[in-house]
Amino acid sequence: SLLWERYGATVDVVNLGIPGRTAQQIRDAGLAPYAALARQASRRVLVLAAGINDLRAGRTPVEVYLNLSEHAIAAQAAGWTVVLCTLAPSPDTETTHPGAIAALNALILSEWEGHLADLRTVSEVASDGVHYTAVGHAQAAALVGPVVDAALAA
Repeated sequence: SLLWERYGATVDVVNLGIPGRTAQQIRDAGLAPYAALARQASRRVLVLAAGINDLRAGRTPVEVYLNLSEHAIAAQAAGWTVVLCTLAPSPDTETTHPGAIAALNALILSEWEGHLADLRTVSEVASDGVHYTAVGHAQAAALVGPVVDAALAA
């Protein structure tokens, strides 16, 4: 909703996020969820932020990065500009899988060559240690928005 507010009527923002979805599930779904949007939009920017659920399920950072990058590369080949996001800290995930978020973020930062939104400084998470608070959402939107602006201008 914060991106909708950022762009108003000048850009259509569609949220295709599904809570609990993993990067592997996103990759396996392919580009079908974007097909109708692709026919309607002259500018197509996909913000891809996923991975915490994969790490919590025990997948390695390398497996998660490969799923994310495979999906992102397929989307780029289909005409989408992709903004890949690093993960914000998650106290819960850090407790159960120490170092996994940092390792995934390191892969994203070193390997991804496209638009990148670095969410590592988002600091406000809810008491569950995973989800953002309203302040956390605002922090993330403030980091993603300028990258989307650049992607739209490209």
